[in-house]
Amino acid sequence: MKVLHILLLEDSLLDTELIYANLTDGGIDCELVQVETRTDFVTALETDSFDLILSDYSLPSFDGISALKIAGTLCSEVPFIFVSATIGEELAIETLKNGATDYVLKQRLERLVPSVKRALRESQERSDRIAAEQDLHKSHERLKLLSETASKLLLNDRPQELIDNLLEELFSHLGLEVYFNYLVDRERQLLHLNSCGGVSEQVAKEREWLELGETVCGRVALEHHHFVGENIQQSTDPKIEMARSLGMTAYACHPLLAHGQIIGTLSFGTRNRNRFEADEIELMKVVCDQVAIAIERAQMLTRQRQYTSRLQRLAEASVAINSTLSLEEMLWLITEQSRDIIGAHQSVTSMTVDDNWAQAINTVSLSDKYAQWRDYSEKTDGSGIYAAVCGMKRPMRMTQDELEAHPAWRGFGKEAEKHPPMRGWLAVPLIGRNGKNIGLIQLSDKYEGEFTEEDEAILVQMAQMASAAIDNAQLYQESQQANRMKDEFLAILSHELRSPLNPILGWTQLLRTRKFDQATTTRAIETIERNAKLQTQLIDDLLDVSRIIRGKVGLNISQINLVSTLEAAIDTVRLAADAKSIQIQSWLDPTVGLVSGDSSRLQQVVWNLLSNAIKFTPEGGRVEVKLSMVSAQKSFANEPEPMTNDQGLRTNHNYAQIQVLDTGKGIRADFLPYVFDSFRQADGSTTRKYGGLGLGLAIVRHLVELHGGTVYAESLGEGQGATFTVMLPLIKSEGKKLTMQEDVLFSSQSSVPSTLLDGVRVLVVDDDTDTREFLTFMMEQYGAEAIAAASAQEAFELIPQVRPDVLVSDIGMPHEDGYSLLGKVRGLDATQGGETPAVALTAYAREEDRIQALSAGFQMHLAKPVEPSELANVVAKLAVGTSNR
Repeated sequence: MKVLHILLLEDSLLDTELIYANLTDGGIDCELVQVETRTDFVTALETDSFDLILSDYSLPSFDGISALKIAGTLCSEVPFIFVSATIGEELAIETLKNGATDYVLKQRLERLVPSVKRALRESQERSDRIAAEQDLHKSHERLKLLSETASKLLLNDRPQELIDNLLEELFSHLGLEVYFNYLVDRERQLLHLNSCGGVSEQVAKEREWLELGETVCGRVALEHHHFVGENIQQSTDPKIEMARSLGMTAYACHPLLAHGQIIGTLSFGTRNRNRFEADEIELMKVVCDQVAIAIERAQMLTRQRQYTSRLQRLAEASVAINSTLSLEEMLWLITEQSRDIIGAHQSVTSMTVDDNWAQAINTVSLSDKYAQWRDYSEKTDGSGIYAAVCGMKRPMRMTQDELEAHPAWRGFGKEAEKHPPMRGWLAVPLIGRNGKNIGLIQLSDKYEGEFTEEDEAILVQMAQMASAAIDNAQLYQESQQANRMKDEFLAILSHELRSPLNPILGWTQLLRTRKFDQATTTRAIETIERNAKLQTQLIDDLLDVSRIIRGKVGLNISQINLVSTLEAAIDTVRLAADAKSIQIQSWLDPTVGLVSGDSSRLQQVVWNLLSNAIKFTPEGGRVEVKLSMVSAQKSFANEPEPMTNDQGLRTNHNYAQIQVLDTGKGIRADFLPYVFDSFRQADGSTTRKYGGLGLGLAIVRHLVELHGGTVYAESLGEGQGATFTVMLPLIKSEGKKLTMQEDVLFSSQSSVPSTLLDGVRVLVVDDDTDTREFLTFMMEQYGAEAIAAASAQEAFELIPQVRPDVLVSDIGMPHEDGYSLLGKVRGLDATQGGETPAVALTAYAREEDRIQALSAGFQMHLAKPVEPSELANVVAKLAVGTSNR
């Protein structure tokens, strides 16, 4: 317990000693200052401070009431107790009313100690209460300041106007004299003086820019920690030299943080005290947090306004771009709008087709800054840094230093040196709806600063919108082209289907009405047969294209020796070549391995290529067929990856290369990319020299791709001939037996003896009289016993009676089709013909029709028209081992 400092107003030395003795005996450690006169009493109160005043009531030249009044004026908070022998009850009450704490009679000094202790306790409580009230008032004032500040800052989107007022209030509240507010310049990575107070303009100018880490403010911005300095003038820390040079004695600097990111600093200084109190520092921190939030909010609102404005302009650009179907005008709008919305001096939009940069369309937009380069028209080659953007299909944003340091920088093309000087780069790929790259938009030299993440986001949206617009324009152009092609195709189809009918009908009528010699009759029959086969081929091509479009082409996979396949195809077209005196030369390497595929389909591929070569080669020309093996190291278009075929046989890295070369018409360079497109012909006019539907090469490409291979065409131009190359992956496997379909195919290519079906009973079912009579006659020519039925019901009634070895039935018939007939037959007992082998001979020739027929229980499916030898071979195969008679 501390020693109490007590002022005693008493003229009796004895009473003084008694009072002191009572206090010390009562455990009160004190120091008494005795005065007797008014003058001494006032002097003591003015020059010293006391914990307690004890006073006699009656003194020779002074009285206690006067002393009480003086104490109330000079030190009202100090307890005042009367100690007197002459005070009565009424007088005592009067003293208490005048402000005395208590009174004690000298006759009863035992009450002095309790009275003193109570008075001191009450005084302490009163002091504590007053201090608490003062603290509460101070807190209330600070909260009021913070509340008003927060409200004003958050409601004002220009907080800088309020920050100065806020700091003035804070200066008054805390007794401050200097402040500095720095904001981070992210482009220059420096601190810029936003505002200051308490310093001259010269000082402010000298300290306008600070490096991160320089002085206290730079260090606080770099480390994100607040700094508090005391006794600045005595400090030797070089970091606070600026504060020391400005005469500050205490200094505090706080980071302005928003979401953990530094946006600046706010520092305070004073010249009239050496330190700040803890609550003052805390108040500064809270104010700084509010200022940071307000500044960040203002910056965010500014960015939001800019972003909203950009989005509005982007929407307007979208309307403008989508309002045109001209690709050239669309690309110009995309380029101009991109440069305008982002705010850049340079903008280039490039559009490619199938990654073909040689035919890329480039549109350039330059501001007046680059007016001298407005004639710049050098095309990019799509390599280097363009390939990085288009290949990864991701935006790329770089400063000029990053751009020049990028390893692909020189990939701006062979003419990069002629490119306008660049400052930074922002590029966004154009992606079509099929996920493929169709070009890019690139910007350089932004009006202010470097390209930002927001710039990138806006340009990405522009690219997405532009990609969709380009796709739509291309689809429109393609639809227009498709409509033109459709009209051309229908005209060609009508011509190609009608042309064979003319000699067929003409010769048929002449043969019926006139008598000709044997040579003329033979020529007429050959003409009819040739044109019927031509019409059949046209229909087959149409069906193949239909299957291709619907993805319904099926393959009967086996291991194939390409030498025999090519030889068979060459034999098929040799007569056509001889008719035009075209020499067919072949170089077929017999050591080329096997390929996995469908023999008939691969023969169709080679036949189509040879037929095409013969058609477009003039009389006396030459067609060459080559078969060789090439290794995977050989580079060719669209080289396939190693594959596994349907039998699980792993292909190696070697390929069979089939080449068909001719000395014919050749292919124009502009038509070469479209030579394998369906219904595409270099000449679709009514004056065209060459016939056909324009389907053969489209079928070739699809069939080759189904076999895991590739096909491409080469030509030096019109009159220079053409070369078609097919690449097929080779396999490593043992051979396997041919399927029935393949066996029949190969058997039909050789001559068929007229006794092939001797002893075979065949039931022919077809509702068409001509077809039924022809099939019956044909079966009899091969030695079969042929029985005809005109309907499914008639056939079902005949089967138990005649017990045929083979049933040949049409599918599409009135009242009841072939599927229903076979279902009823399979319901019969074996002794009644329920297991009779059946062939579906039908004009329904789609792949799904074949699958449905086999699923229904037919052993074979043959499409009309059919070669007699092929049908005879099928019937013979099915009849082996059957004996229903």
